[in-house]
Amino acid sequence: MRRSFPLFLGIGAPERIERATGHADLHRANLTGTPLTVMDRERRGSVPVGFDAGLLHAYSLRVPDAAARVRAGFSHVLDSPAGRIGELAALCEMLQSAARGEYAGIADALMARAQALTGRRPPVPPQR
Repeated sequence: MRRSFPLFLGIGAPERIERATGHADLHRANLTGTPLTVMDRERRGSVPVGFDAGLLHAYSLRVPDAAARVRAGFSHVLDSPAGRIGELAALCEMLQSAARGEYAGIADALMARAQALTGRRPPVPPQR
């Protein structure tokens, strides 16, 4: 993260990152309906606090109502200092993939969210 935060978010990397056990690939395709089940756990391990919630929120940006529900449901995590870092880490990972041409459908929304959190436009634009 030391190099990826400046490159993909335009900010310095945090000095300290609180970590928790997490899924590390949380998005709608890895969730089932009733009963709620989380699937696809091969990436699970130590992640920044808020990373999973930030990732789920970022993937939800395609559907503003869903993104608002995720944001509200995880506000207790995402609105904390540690959760903000975790959300930035999730956005950084997705912006890195967007720079390689992935996430074309939400790349602009990812950049806008990163800018809203940092106050800076991410320096590496997504490939089109």
